[in-house]
Amino acid sequence: MKKIYRHFEGNKLYEATLESKYVDIMMDAYRNKKEHNLAYVSTIKQSTPSEALFEALANIYVHDKIRVNRSTATMGMFHCKGYIQNIDPFGEKMMMK
Repeated sequence: MKKIYRHFEGNKLYEATLESKYVDIMMDAYRNKKEHNLAYVSTIKQSTPSEALFEALANIYVHDKIRVNRSTATMGMFHCKGYIQNIDPFGEKMMMK
């Protein structure tokens, strides 16, 4: 049986309801993972934009010490504000305004 990771669970619930409490679940999972948490940041970045999601990504940008996580959070913030229309998981199809 496959292990279901909490951040993916929170992401699925967030995508279905767009309730900010599920952004909190994703952020809790991100905070509890001390190392190699780029998958958590990427999952948050690729979620449907909202003000709660923007605040979560801004929090990562301000507090995370890992440069790639901050960069990923920045791309998600641009997506939330509408500067990037489409975020491809590999960053190949970003369409700037």
